[in-house]
Amino acid sequence: MDKRLFRSLDFDLKDASTVVIPDYSGENRFGWADIHSGELLRKSEHIPVSDQKLLKESAPAVAQGWNSFIAFSPDKKILVSVTQFGDRLDIYDMQSQKHIGKLGEDGEPQFKVSSEGYGLPAGRICYYDVQVTDQYIYTIYDGRKFKDIMKLADAYQQGGKILRISTHEGDVVKTYVLDRPIAGIYVDEAAGMLFGLDVNADEQIVKFPLELE
Repeated sequence: MDKRLFRSLDFDLKDASTVVIPDYSGENRFGWADIHSGELLRKSEHIPVSDQKLLKESAPAVAQGWNSFIAFSPDKKILVSVTQFGDRLDIYDMQSQKHIGKLGEDGEPQFKVSSEGYGLPAGRICYYDVQVTDQYIYTIYDGRKFKDIMKLADAYQQGGKILRISTHEGDVVKTYVLDRPIAGIYVDEAAGMLFGLDVNADEQIVKFPLELE
């Protein structure tokens, strides 16, 4: 793996030879690499943080605060990213180069820059996963504040209970509140079923019926 692709915590395949990875240097939003050699091919987009001065001064810390999960649509025409520590969803059209950014009620990622230059989360744990289908964008969301999570101690259960279903333009069309938190999702639209990863249980694969019409 190219040394310029450090702290690679998520990825998705663009095609049989190219992988896209969040750019944790903060120079750009995404890095594109050869899947076989790991060589960095190019970088694209920029982190849409409101404080552009902070981005210039502490780019790696901002990139850590804006840690994101990413997913392509099946036809690879759109790339979607959601932030782990903020209520931010971004949609990138690979053909038209159009960018749609959606900022939710919990706001953009909140973090503090440490004396060592790290971005330390200071607000909420937000998105856990994203899946894009031909029809919708599915995300699993938590939204709890870190200070409230700390009070739970051993009773804390990892994951989010809020399933948001959005259009490819980022408009939420339906929201489900699940009976347990899950940390990963897979939606089978044909079967009308959501499969979730419950990391807090012994039986970790759980499923929920969905009404999509």
